[in-house]
Amino acid sequence: MTSRSVSEGSFETSSVDPSNVLGLYDYINDIDRPVLFKYVSVIIVSMAVSSIVSFSFATVVGLVVGIVIVLFMNDKEQYQTTSLNKQLEDKLGSIFPVPEYFHLDINIISFFHDIQDLGSYNKQAYNDAVEHTDELLHKLSDLRKGATDCANEISIMVDQKSLAVNHITSLFESIPANSVLWNKHSDAVSKFQLLLERIMDEAKSLCDKKIKEEGISVRTRFYDQYVGPKPMDSKYKDKFYQI
Repeated sequence: MTSRSVSEGSFETSSVDPSNVLGLYDYINDIDRPVLFKYVSVIIVSMAVSSIVSFSFATVVGLVVGIVIVLFMNDKEQYQTTSLNKQLEDKLGSIFPVPEYFHLDINIISFFHDIQDLGSYNKQAYNDAVEHTDELLHKLSDLRKGATDCANEISIMVDQKSLAVNHITSLFESIPANSVLWNKHSDAVSKFQLLLERIMDEAKSLCDKKIKEEGISVRTRFYDQYVGPKPMDSKYKDKFYQI
């Protein structure tokens, strides 16, 4: 695996580097559209409230006040975004072996960072879980980019998911007899299964969309992706998907 910076990822966050702001247009253009709509609404409300008092001078004052509030709110959101990115950078940098695709899911970054104390009791199992999860996200990345063999990709993902969950589950055998640690491990297994199921759901959705767009042909494969014993994948047991 190779190191991957959080800034290279696809997080649904945005930040504005003041050194790159060339003018008011660039500044506004860098603001996310939903956030920009909120800011415009603030300005309009400020003007409306001030116009109730007096139409002329008060309206101008209201406009100025609205703009000041918008600038303050935007600066605050930029600061929070920068702070969040820094936290994710630190968490990602603390995970070993270094994952290459964890930037695709910030919840996965936080999960492996938060269970490092449990992983310390069985580093091999923890490391193996990181590697299998990274491979799972690798395949999701391929599907997002338009991988053609959905059946094969999802089959590999199911195996990687099972292996990752089984390694996290196996940490229990190495954890000392401590109710706090046991409860944390139990919660971690449940949360991990949910996170990986969401990844699998996205993968299936991508493949279903591909089938819908391209239609069924002689090259379409019907694949039993979940054949064989996979005790941690009860959600998909005995199901068949057309890929």
